[in-house]
Amino acid sequence: MPLPFPLPFRPLFAALAVLLALHLPLAAQTPAPKPAPAGFHAELLKDFKANSLLNGYGSPVPLKRIADKKHLFFYFSGKYCAPCKIFTPKLIEFYKKHAKTGNFEIVFISEDPDANTMRQYMSEASMPWLAVRFGDPAVAKIKARLQQKGFPMLFLLDENDELIAKPELGDGDHVSWNPVKVWQKANNLPVTHWKFDYKALQVH
Repeated sequence: MPLPFPLPFRPLFAALAVLLALHLPLAAQTPAPKPAPAGFHAELLKDFKANSLLNGYGSPVPLKRIADKKHLFFYFSGKYCAPCKIFTPKLIEFYKKHAKTGNFEIVFISEDPDANTMRQYMSEASMPWLAVRFGDPAVAKIKARLQQKGFPMLFLLDENDELIAKPELGDGDHVSWNPVKVWQKANNLPVTHWKFDYKALQVH
């Protein structure tokens, strides 16, 4: 019976066979390593695309703007919402006072009917914070995560994307002011109260 290859080459092929047997299974079983997420909010940012975030002028900003901040507020609001017209300036006042020294960011999620109305609202209100692009797939996932069902509504997440404050009734303050107070307490700052008389609100 003839040999499958010439006798002088049999040791060489045998050695090659041993090497393949040792290395091929290891390569097949070891998946390619994934890059580790940097900064905070690693779980949340899995739902975002590279162009999901906008600044107050409607221009894309890097996701690093969120990943660098320990606490994250999500603000749900809309241009034609009468209570929002009163709540938004109050929240802007808080943001401008603490944003430079406080380790947080506010992210606006629009409840407007279209992207153009969202841009108008952001511009007219001079929103200084970030926003999620209108219609971005991340919006539905954030709403489901927070169980958000109305507006204006404000939620506060910690660095691990755990919900630590949501709108709550209690001491007579606006229900969505609660996350602001929770943040202030966590940072050993004086707690501000904001009473809001819904009966005095007139919708035009």
